[in-house]
Amino acid sequence: MKIVSSAGVSISYILGTGTIVAQNSTSLTLSGVTTSDYTGPTSKISIISGFTIITPPSSRPFTFTYTTYNVSGGISYGIESTTVTIHCSTGTISTASLTANSYAVNAVTKYVISFNTANGLIAGSYIGITFPAYTAITLASTCLCSNGVVGCTVSSTSFANLTVSGAVVAGTTLTITFNSVTNPNQVMTTASFTIYTYYDSGLDSIVDTLTSGLTLTSIPNQIVSMTVTPASMITYALTSYTIDCTLADPIPTGGNIAITFPTAVTFGSLSLTSTSFTNTTCTLTILSNLVTISSCFTSSVTNLTITLVFANIYNPPSFQTTNSFLMYTYGALGEVDYLTSGVTLTMTIPATSSAFTVTPLSQTVHSTTQYTLSITTTVPHTTGNYFTLSIPSSMAFSGPVCSPVSGIASITCLLSNSTSLVVTFGSTPTASTIVIAVTSIRNYDISSTAVSFQLFFFSTNSYIM
Repeated sequence: MKIVSSAGVSISYILGTGTIVAQNSTSLTLSGVTTSDYTGPTSKISIISGFTIITPPSSRPFTFTYTTYNVSGGISYGIESTTVTIHCSTGTISTASLTANSYAVNAVTKYVISFNTANGLIAGSYIGITFPAYTAITLASTCLCSNGVVGCTVSSTSFANLTVSGAVVAGTTLTITFNSVTNPNQVMTTASFTIYTYYDSGLDSIVDTLTSGLTLTSIPNQIVSMTVTPASMITYALTSYTIDCTLADPIPTGGNIAITFPTAVTFGSLSLTSTSFTNTTCTLTILSNLVTISSCFTSSVTNLTITLVFANIYNPPSFQTTNSFLMYTYGALGEVDYLTSGVTLTMTIPATSSAFTVTPLSQTVHSTTQYTLSITTTVPHTTGNYFTLSIPSSMAFSGPVCSPVSGIASITCLLSNSTSLVVTFGSTPTASTIVIAVTSIRNYDISSTAVSFQLFFFSTNSYIM
């Protein structure tokens, strides 16, 4: 009996009857395997107990061909033959790692990939590394391997071919440096890089594989600059805001812009009236103080200078500096750029009450009397807000007592000096017009002379409103 394997596989007969007549790396010839005739068509030769397959070099399928012979007069006559195909599994590449000099979106940076081979390679073997979607090797860039017998060539933007010119034993750590790779254009964890080692030039000669677990997670860039300019700096004015910003990266196709306005800024019937890009298809989504602009970007926006104009925004109600605007740009899969600090607003002009009247109970000069104040506020107020009431120096408060008449349930008064009174809201006003009564104000000394009362509103933390 002669047993022949396909090339590249060593076999060793380990147990059985018969005598080894000849043996090399691919065949084994046995004599004396039978001592009697086998005449039935389904007769089985079961005296051969087994073989050892010694280190198949790759996963390429190989065959065993069994041929029986009748030897007569020193001449072998073939009787019958059968072939068995054997498929070996590949080795698994272990301890793989990937580091980048920069993980920022769109960065052109250096990648270092390191891994351990599971099985050995020979001169003429090669290694293929495939980069996942959203990464790209720069064509004509260089790649280098830490092992001197492995050369590296960039074959395309997604594939590198490593040729092996000498022996690489099993368990060898190979470190490959790619000097110029472009990161994904938005934040994501990529699909796995794949690594295949091949015993020879045949695509079916795979030795080791890595098909999962070797990924890169990109991070966003900070927006270069951003300014917010209201058309009016009056507290609580209904106005328009112009936002100018310089992005670090293009907005990818299918992306959007998200802006979080400060909590002190509120919206009327908010609209996006103008943009520096085509906005005919834009959709504005408002969730509390988060505004998202989407459905605009059917192609990548490569102009990094962006202008947005929003209408019908209420300014902050006081001179207190707001918390920062937040801005993010996104692709269809993840974040691209961000800004989370440094863009605030501080109003500089207080709102003017739309109506303010003062009515004395008595108009007799130098008499002490009650005054009724009717104030129609422009800015909404809450419990703890207050206003200062100033009267001319020729008049005076004399132990004043304040009481609500309408529009508010509770107020308190505190005399600052003889001509200045602080009135604090003990409850949130229920109407925009507040009417209160203040007792014990001494009238002006000269009749038929107009006098001026001044009113200034403040927030609970004493910012002008």
